[in-house]
Amino acid sequence: QEVNRLQMDNQSLRLELSNHKSIESELARLQQVLALKSKLPHKARIARIIARDPSTWNRSFIIDIGADDGVLMDSPAISEQGIVGRVVEVTSRHSRVLMTTDSNSSVSAIDARSRVTGIVQGTGLNQLKYGYVEANEDVQKDDVIVSSGLGGAFPKGYAIGSVLKKTQTDNGLNVEIEVAPAVDFASLDYVFILPPIDLYQ
Repeated sequence: QEVNRLQMDNQSLRLELSNHKSIESELARLQQVLALKSKLPHKARIARIIARDPSTWNRSFIIDIGADDGVLMDSPAISEQGIVGRVVEVTSRHSRVLMTTDSNSSVSAIDARSRVTGIVQGTGLNQLKYGYVEANEDVQKDDVIVSSGLGGAFPKGYAIGSVLKKTQTDNGLNVEIEVAPAVDFASLDYVFILPPIDLYQ
């Protein structure tokens, strides 16, 4: 009986230690988030992701702030890594964010190195494509693609992704450019919601 009691005490202590480490990790993460918030040039609201769309095609998630917190439709969502998406649905206490990887998402963009402009579009998968680029334009592997600030949706200069591959079509007139997202969506837990771009231009 004494051995069983000690074993149960040991399990209880292990669980308590695990919970303690989890809380410490969460506090450290929040400190990082708050430190970044203080550096953002625009009024940003911190939001926690509370649910993810289980659908394979609809790339979106729910955050814990809504109209009561000042969230508006088309508000950009960003993280410390770059652009996450935009708000497409708002209730009083929650909002839905459409991610850049969704097939209905598009962002006006520019190659940070060569200044070639285009549109980054979602594919419905964990990958993006850089469209509306001429075949002879200077876009190379590993180039960083950032938001251009055009189109009235996203502020300028935030990372969207990096070029994985550039492939010319058979006729040589068009080009397909694959882009890896800058944001690791799988590990995303908090986002910053900015005002719609026309409110601070």
